[in-house]
Amino acid sequence: MINGQLYVYVGSGGNVSSNPKWSNVGTIKGDKGDAATIEVGNVTSGDVAKITNSGTSSAAIFDFVLPKGDAATIKVGTVTEGESAKITNSGNEHEAIFDFVLPSGEPGKSPKIQGGTW
Repeated sequence: MINGQLYVYVGSGGNVSSNPKWSNVGTIKGDKGDAATIEVGNVTSGDVAKITNSGTSSAAIFDFVLPKGDAATIKVGTVTEGESAKITNSGNEHEAIFDFVLPSGEPGKSPKIQGGTW
């Protein structure tokens, strides 16, 4: 297709091996279609993921059913000093226990507090 014109490769009697050439079929254009819209309808939980169109083909309303996932927890496990920072999960994907290794920084100065004790 070049500038809206469709070209096909044809030969004599439809045989491309006999005098083949490019032939301009002409302008190929369909009728203008109607604009379509998409909306999100109901979103509910269920056992199996599913999307249905409760609208029409030109005014779609997609209703979603989403499976509920397993509850997860995250806990802090050990925190130790090491050469480089590292976090590992010693639990599992549903009950994560994050163990931290943190490098030691330079010692800071003691705070100065007025009117109180530290």
